[in-house]
Amino acid sequence: MRWCWAIFEHLPESYPYFLVSVQILDGIGASIFGVSVLMVADLTKGTERFNLTQGILNTAIGIGAGLSNVKAWVCGYNVGFLILAAIAVVTLAVF
Repeated sequence: MRWCWAIFEHLPESYPYFLVSVQILDGIGASIFGVSVLMVADLTKGTERFNLTQGILNTAIGIGAGLSNVKAWVCGYNVGFLILAAIAVVTLAVF
C-alpha cells in the first residue's frame, strides 16, 4: 500500500494537465449533484414531498456509489471500470 501512495504523491507535480482534467471532471460531477437539488425542488413544488424525494435521490446515489466499489472489488478494477463505462454509455444513449 505504501508504494501506491508514493506513486500518487508526486503525480500532481509530474502531470499538471492530468490534475487539472481530473479537477474539471470532479467539478462537472459536483454541479450535476448540485442541480439535482433544484430539479427536485421544482418537481415537488406544492406537493410537500421535497424531503422525501431528496432522501430517495440521495439514497439511490449512495447505493450506486457503494455498489460500484463492490463491483470493482469483486470483478477487478479494469472489468469494473468497463462495466461502469458501459452503463454510462447506455444511459447517454437512452437520454
